Amino acid sequence: MRPSVQQRAGEKGRTDARQEGYRLPALHPRDLSSVLSMGLDLAEGKAAGHAQRVCYIGVRLAQAAGLAADEEAAVYYACLLHDLGVPEACGLLPPLPPKLEDQVFARLPLAVEEELVKDLTLETAGLLLTAVRLHVQAGAEAAGTLALPPGVQEGIRYHHERWDGRGFPEGLAEDRIPAVARVVAAADTLEAVIAAEGNPLAARAVAVDEARYLAGRALDPDLAEIFAELARGDEFWLGLFDDRLPALLPEMVQDTLRASRKALVRFAETMADVVDARNTFTRGHSRRTADLARRIAGWLGLDEGHADLVRLAALWHNLGSLGVPKRIIAKPDILTLEERDLLYQHPVTGREIVSRLPGLEPVAAWIAAHHERPDGKGYPEMLEGGQVPLESRIVAAADVYEALTADRPYRPAMPRDQALLVVEGLAGAQLDPVVVEALKAVV
Repeated sequence: MRPSVQQRAGEKGRTDARQEGYRLPALHPRDLSSVLSMGLDLAEGKAAGHAQRVCYIGVRLAQAAGLAADEEAAVYYACLLHDLGVPEACGLLPPLPPKLEDQVFARLPLAVEEELVKDLTLETAGLLLTAVRLHVQAGAEAAGTLALPPGVQEGIRYHHERWDGRGFPEGLAEDRIPAVARVVAAADTLEAVIAAEGNPLAARAVAVDEARYLAGRALDPDLAEIFAELARGDEFWLGLFDDRLPALLPEMVQDTLRASRKALVRFAETMADVVDARNTFTRGHSRRTADLARRIAGWLGLDEGHADLVRLAALWHNLGSLGVPKRIIAKPDILTLEERDLLYQHPVTGREIVSRLPGLEPVAAWIAAHHERPDGKGYPEMLEGGQVPLESRIVAAADVYEALTADRPYRPAMPRDQALLVVEGLAGAQLDPVVVEALKAVV
């Protein structure tokens, strides 16, 4: 027998389960790319807004260079998603000192490969270079699932090629590098130059000289000169450091794509796969958790649109973990206080990213609370009982069950019956008893 509305809510009078107005919003790929790039900045170890600033520089270069409209659009998406493959590449990294692990990708593109592996053993250097080279290929493949304009995949795959042929993955030089990739490479490099100065005034003082120094080395000389012209004007710098840049970026280009629910789901699933790819043992975790969470939501009586949003929250429940070093996520031992504090931030970080997408404010709140517990011993806010949204309780139960029934480095996957016994033992403390009953019913 299925529970009543009040039982489903876990609190008398609670109205989570009657929210029939919930449904997936139609969102445009331009907005999705801009917002989700914030998660990629975390994975790469770059300052917040890095990809958005690369995008601004890239679009301005493309427009000044007279690229066609479809190429401008490709530059827009490729700049925002240029490091889409970094999380998967991180999965290949060998054990490294914390500071080095956190800065491997942050040191690109200003450091050539020889500088990245300086003072490392041959074995470690080989693994690190394999990971660095992989990230452009992995990013291009992931972008291929998003139905973006032609040229985006090439722009990502070749954005670490250099004009002088010292780049990767193929060591292309000069005009052999696709035009979109040359623009992305220039924008990424110039943003790194600007960021290295620490403040806009210092950056403006050296940017033109640096661009001209890099011309014919890392940069297409024509693009370096175009940047020099742009950088002489106040308008360029005011736009680059405008607090409204995330909202203004999607207005800078036009494309033939349309806002749709299908685009949102496509981006959500791809981004979930990107997050899971950081560790081989978590591949597919978010999709499996999401599908189970949706089934639980349906069994509890949530309408179809509401259940779809619960699935979305489950897909992105670990989005904020892109800001947590891999060594902490994969650690089988007890975490230090510092490591625990970093880990405990990931639901909040996920909320901060997702809340920037219009219509997904409830999903952001559910993500923030998916590690809260009925007994008040969860995080980040130690909510208890009915204070924890029903949707978060559903995601939490699905997350625990899926983790138990998947292989981990420190144990094999549990059989279903054994996992259900463990989940039952958590009911009332870590997990909602009503949600646990629903989970048992659907698995």
